[in-house]
Amino acid sequence: TDYASYQVLSNFFIQPLVGFAKSENQLIYVGIRYEKQKYDYSSSISDRNLTSLVVGFERLFELSPKIYFSPFLSGTVGLGTQEDSSMSNNLKAFTVSLRPRLHYFINGKWSVVASVGAIEYQREIQNNDFVNFAQEYFSANLNASNVFFGIRLNLNNE
Repeated sequence: TDYASYQVLSNFFIQPLVGFAKSENQLIYVGIRYEKQKYDYSSSISDRNLTSLVVGFERLFELSPKIYFSPFLSGTVGLGTQEDSSMSNNLKAFTVSLRPRLHYFINGKWSVVASVGAIEYQREIQNNDFVNFAQEYFSANLNASNVFFGIRLNLNNE
């Protein structure tokens, strides 16, 4: 595959999660992720839509009274479509990722979460009436093209 002609035009995702405290510094998450990606591959514009179930685990390590570090381990299983001008494929995806995260606690209820980079494994299966194929990816990066910001509301703290 010639990846030199592959260019991401837009990439958007939203991932609301609900977390449950396993202990004072360990959390288990569940949620839904929706992602929409548009890219140009060899002058053919493709759209990808994927909805996934997310399960995650995180352990917080205190760096200062308001700043915490956590490795966030998550897994997703998703279904969607990938379409271009000539065909539409059904898409099944499975992902496992580990992301370093920093938490800044504004007060006991609100915190801001930031993550840069990830170690990730992904397996995709695409099929239509004519073809069935699978792809696997493994990536590790700490670059600014993989940035996440979020706001968290902690309901059990006063």
